[in-house]
Amino acid sequence: MRLWFPILVPPLAMLAQLSVNYALVALECQHQQRLPVHVVAAVALVIAFAGIAIGRRHWKRAGVALPGDGGDQRSRTRFLAIVGVFVSALMALAIAAQWLMAAFIPPCIE
Repeated sequence: MRLWFPILVPPLAMLAQLSVNYALVALECQHQQRLPVHVVAAVALVIAFAGIAIGRRHWKRAGVALPGDGGDQRSRTRFLAIVGVFVSALMALAIAAQWLMAAFIPPCIE
């Protein structure tokens, strides 16, 4: 069951970061406080890195060879672990891109 964490949770963290950042724009403009946006992005990035670490740990446990065409348990574990690492890494990249955009573009441009 832990193999599904790197596949499902980092994309949900990226979507949650995007939604929360949109909700925080009014607060950010009103109070000129940008810390909540950075905290949300940092938490989402930590979740994505946790997904990478979990997927990598399972991949090393199952053997670092690429998954074969066999339908055995080890091949399925390797496949899910590799997919989890790549999905989590892609989401970490997306979260970092959103964070950079929030850091450099002020929300209150009129």
